[in-house]
Amino acid sequence: MASSDSRTVTFASAAMRAPAPMPAMPPPIMMMSDVWLMLSPSTLSRVWMQRSESTHISAGVWRGTCPRRGSMRSSRYPRWPAPHTDTDRTAKAIGSIPLWHYGTGPEITKPCWPWGLSFPCICFITQGSFNVLIFKNNYMLYHHSDRVTGSSFLCSRALLLGAAILSTVPAWATGSILSATTERRIEAEARRFMRENGIPGLSVAITIDGERRIFNEGVASRESGEPVADKTLFEIGAIGETFTGLLASYAQVKGRLSFFDEVSDHLPALKGSAFDTVTVLNLATHTSGLDLFLPEDVKTPEALLAYCASWRRRYAPGSQRTYSHIGAALLATVGAAAMKQDYDELLGREILPKLGLSHTYTQVPASGTKDYAKGYTQGDLPVHVGPEPLASTVYGMRTTAGDMIRYVEAHMEAGDMDPDMKRAIRRTLTGYYKAGPFTQNLIWEQYAFPVALRQLVQGNSTRVEWTDVPALRLKPPFPPRRNVWINKVGSTRGFAAYVAFVPASKTGIALLVNKSVPEPDLVSTAYRILEMLQAPGP
Repeated sequence: MASSDSRTVTFASAAMRAPAPMPAMPPPIMMMSDVWLMLSPSTLSRVWMQRSESTHISAGVWRGTCPRRGSMRSSRYPRWPAPHTDTDRTAKAIGSIPLWHYGTGPEITKPCWPWGLSFPCICFITQGSFNVLIFKNNYMLYHHSDRVTGSSFLCSRALLLGAAILSTVPAWATGSILSATTERRIEAEARRFMRENGIPGLSVAITIDGERRIFNEGVASRESGEPVADKTLFEIGAIGETFTGLLASYAQVKGRLSFFDEVSDHLPALKGSAFDTVTVLNLATHTSGLDLFLPEDVKTPEALLAYCASWRRRYAPGSQRTYSHIGAALLATVGAAAMKQDYDELLGREILPKLGLSHTYTQVPASGTKDYAKGYTQGDLPVHVGPEPLASTVYGMRTTAGDMIRYVEAHMEAGDMDPDMKRAIRRTLTGYYKAGPFTQNLIWEQYAFPVALRQLVQGNSTRVEWTDVPALRLKPPFPPRRNVWINKVGSTRGFAAYVAFVPASKTGIALLVNKSVPEPDLVSTAYRILEMLQAPGP
């Protein structure tokens, strides 16, 4: 299986003098004048040094608990500097890089960091000081400096250069995020899924604590034989409706609407209709009473409003949960009206850029058509979603596995993000109704974790999607929770997709295929892969 790992990066600078040829080694991530510092995929990194024998350099993986005094002891510098309480830390910065400086204590008696996964540390001498740098994700979390004497030292600029380089790189420096055994198991599961369902191509992206891995297999088109790659675009069906919910949440954060506004407050064409008593929240939680599919002749926003103006509800809003593409389309119309912009333009200019999604489209541009995979029906007929104006609000979004996993990470608050967008995401993950096997958020569905596969299969089944399910309003709403499994399934005539994530373990998956396949097979495959990430590998 072809795989992609965005963590494999080589840094070099003409301003730095490269050392003489060295033994075979992994690709370097940092060069300093007389030292090559390597962070290899092994548990402890390796270091090659040239000439500066008196310079003590140590690099490795520091796991969730700080070492006690005497750990990583050297004959020159026997004491390991250690952070202690938060009370004596002061915020500093190297450029725009957050840097926290802690005081030192003679011995560690408690864990220093709350994270269970490993992250890299670097120790070296520069200008008479023993330095410790510790990194996680895009930040240098810890810098300690102790004065020492009687040694030759590296230039202090190397410290700043190394910090600047490493702290702008995602947390891939600890090596592969998956063991070789886990990678083989994921590949085997993906191939089984493809083989049993006759799937031409597949892309599965996983994330663990902000680190990503993408596996690609098969072809984007049977006709051309073009292989699936990181840039391959897939249709994601109803997963695109989560962007509709996010837009409505963003509009609320911006003060443009309230979830408790009646729909007709924002769409004057619906004044005097049943939507005088249907709220924005009802649309976003599928509790409005609208049917699943639009009539065949409703293909424009104007036709949608005309249909809704004469619609008669079947039950009181909020009493039942009925999945509705009509409701999602109307929610997009409400959100765009509140923000006073066209939906596609609003998504493309404001929402997607704030999420860092550069390969996600409601309408595929001419430059991206070559990367657009061909979809196949269950009868193996090639097909793409149509260009209808309402398609982008319901099932017409196209994206890559890489963008999808970034989207998942954003919902687990990984990395920097616009504050308003972060607040909007948190509100989409609030639980408003209990409906059958899951809690209904804004479009997203969540389950208490751990969750049994049969419960996920039930919750994502066509039976739940096509029928009315009694809804219980949660008062007060459940705030975003960590020990939950949050998911969304989507499909078109020629594609299927599933995304899921567990905030507590910071793990997530995006599974995209270019064939329409049964939801139980799609969900089961993603579940097995994500289950592999929950258990530590050998």
